[in-house]
Amino acid sequence: MKNRTMWGRIGWHIQHWGSLLVLVMGGLLFFLLVLSLPAIVRGVLAGDVSVFGNLLSILAACGVCWLQWHYRRLLYSCLRNDQRP
Repeated sequence: MKNRTMWGRIGWHIQHWGSLLVLVMGGLLFFLLVLSLPAIVRGVLAGDVSVFGNLLSILAACGVCWLQWHYRRLLYSCLRNDQRP
């Protein structure tokens, strides 16, 4: 029984820290988007169409990271604080 509890706790920590890692990656992607806004605006004003593709991919990656972190609590009930092994 001890071994099962230990592996349950280890699994909980791996899933919890993995979820936080994805949230941090989304935050870093958003930070990079904010830093690249001047270049994006210059590209749009110059008529560069590839800027929209880059902007869309960064926003999609940020959105996927946020959604994964936000809904992980609903999908993985073991990450709720009240059900911690």
